[in-house]
Amino acid sequence: DEVSTTPPGPRIQVDELRVLEIPRVLATDGRPTHALMPSSLLIQAQNHILHTLFSSSSSSSSAKSNKSFLPQRVVYASRRGSSSRRFRNETIFLKSLRNHLADVEDVDVYDFDGADTDIDAAIRLFASATVVIGVHGAGLANILWCTPENTRLVIELGFKHAQVRHYEHLASSLGLSYHRFFLESHPAAFAAKFVDVSQDTIDHVVSAVRQAIILSSPSLVMATDNNNIMRRREFFPHSNNNKND
Repeated sequence: DEVSTTPPGPRIQVDELRVLEIPRVLATDGRPTHALMPSSLLIQAQNHILHTLFSSSSSSSSAKSNKSFLPQRVVYASRRGSSSRRFRNETIFLKSLRNHLADVEDVDVYDFDGADTDIDAAIRLFASATVVIGVHGAGLANILWCTPENTRLVIELGFKHAQVRHYEHLASSLGLSYHRFFLESHPAAFAAKFVDVSQDTIDHVVSAVRQAIILSSPSLVMATDNNNIMRRREFFPHSNNNKND
């Protein structure tokens, strides 16, 4: 058994992956939970892609030279077009999220659908996110484009099983703050057409998002760290996306 990147990239034995990279996310039988890429390779991949994309973008150079704070962005990764794990509470959740952030200035809640977004736009969006939220699924792989300088919090609506902790591994590898809230699940939840969370969980998620946004507010950051005013970078021009309110 081997896990490898696209040739001619480095190859790594499963035993090395298990011992050196992710000993705490193993299944009970001792096997790796997924084909998880080592942290060092994840960081290299992120650096290469972000550098390649933004160094060739005229908008990125102007954005990086702009010392003013730009709107904070909460990115919700939807699975509404997927065949499994659609978030049944999605409309209620987004409405609650926007309501609880209504009194916070310069916050954009973006409803992300990967099927409607090209890869460059997706990278720019997640690179500018202050908070990312999503049900366990491929959309959360886009946190590969998030950096600790921009992204305060990654929230996964997921499961307790050890086999599905690879987004936690990705977030940890990139130095991102991560929190998992549990879905109301059953034995077939991975393949279920719909998944749910309780209203209590929605309230806790919204509270965590609000706290992260407030802690990243321009006035607080400037008051506590005048040398860090470049922390918020902006790579994605769209805002005020209000689909499916």
